[in-house]
Order: sequence, then C-alpha cells, then structure tokens
Amino acid sequence: SSVNTSVCFEATLAQLPAAPHTVALTFGTVAVEDFLVNWVLHVERVPALSPFLVAALDARILEVCVSRRWPAFLAPRAHIIADTSYTPERQFKRADEYFRQDLSAFKKMG
Repeated sequence: SSVNTSVCFEATLAQLPAAPHTVALTFGTVAVEDFLVNWVLHVERVPALSPFLVAALDARILEVCVSRRWPAFLAPRAHIIADTSYTPERQFKRADEYFRQDLSAFKKMG
C-alpha cells in the first residue's frame, strides 16, 4: 500500500491547535522506526504532551505514521538540512542509514 507522499507541513499544521499551543515534534527515519514508534506510543499516554507531530524523513516512516493515524508530514532530509548530498536518489537508496552517523547532518538537525 502506497501512501500519498505529498502530505505537507502546512496541511498537517492546520489540523493542530492554534498558537500559543505547544506542539511536541520529533523526526524519524526507517533506521530508527522502533524508537519512533516507542516515542509516540508513550507520548500518547501523557495528555500534557499532546498534540505531537512527526517529521518523517523518508516515505516509509510517513507510511507508518499514516497507517497509525499519527499526525505527520514528509520532510525529506535535503529540505531539512539544506545539504545537496542528501538528494532524493540517495535518500531512497540509503533509507536505512542511521542519520546520526553523519555528524554534519545531525548538527544541522538541531
């Protein structure tokens, strides 16, 4: 089953409460799928941490979020870290890459 990868930040943000509400935001790739699922399942148990939002760094994580009805949007690495080495072609070839191993990109994530 293929998910619509055009899910954008603006459309997802429009579904969240208006400012000055706080939103818990996390990022995830397929390399850390288990950690992401664990994080969201625990955040759902704590009402004070709602709402939350997942920035899916690859299409697989977006599929996971959509299938679980979690608020998410596709945030390709190249758009987040503005690094030309993270082309769409590389993103899909190396989707299982653990993002933190690239120190330069990891620092750009914040």
